[in-house]
Amino acid sequence: MGSNNKGSVNPFPWTHRVHKGNAGSPYRGSPIRPVDYTKMEDKINVQKHVFVPKHIKLSDEEKKEFLESRNLSKAQLPQIEKEDPALAHLDAKKGDLIRITRKSPTTGEAMIYRVVI
Repeated sequence: MGSNNKGSVNPFPWTHRVHKGNAGSPYRGSPIRPVDYTKMEDKINVQKHVFVPKHIKLSDEEKKEFLESRNLSKAQLPQIEKEDPALAHLDAKKGDLIRITRKSPTTGEAMIYRVVI
């Protein structure tokens, strides 16, 4: 029972070829090419993934009401980075407040608030 590779598809087609980049490229002659993730971001929407909870950017009014009702400052809240893939579609800026709604086995839904840094 020999192995027959005919018809098999390599999920990483660049690994078996030699990269023919620029003369000064550190990848020239390497069997591995760098992956351009900037192009992948346009194709992949992480918000549609089953394990990514719902992220919502609060308005300035909602943010003010939330902080005042709980007697909190933004410095007391957990943080989330502006570059987080889950925030890509929200146009979040530093200081914005994000509500993350997760499914919870005990309460049904759990809301977590984070400040964008």
